[in-house]
Amino acid sequence: MIRDLRKSMGTLSVRPLIQIFDDEWMVPMRRENKLPSTSKDTDKFVEKAFEIIWLMKIQNPPIAFKWQTRDETFDRERFTFYTKRGDKVGQMVWPAVLLHKDGPLMSKGIVQAK
Repeated sequence: MIRDLRKSMGTLSVRPLIQIFDDEWMVPMRRENKLPSTSKDTDKFVEKAFEIIWLMKIQNPPIAFKWQTRDETFDRERFTFYTKRGDKVGQMVWPAVLLHKDGPLMSKGIVQAK
């Protein structure tokens, strides 16, 4: 029953979490001019991405993300290149999405190679 309650409350709990994220991360980045834009479109994108990720993480088992770090060897099984090809990771663009931790791949991630 707890699992079902967590899922049913997921959409209600996301609004306060977005507000906390905005207060703790977005507002300081806007203040320090670290965001390329403070347009409403950027805010909407961040809110929707946050909501989708939150709903993915409250599943049982939670959907998992696979990240690659800078200078790590490129994982061709789980990632695709953005614009540059190479053997080493230069920058993560988007994580790979797994059905659960160490589970099957749902969507390849995107990496900018060095």
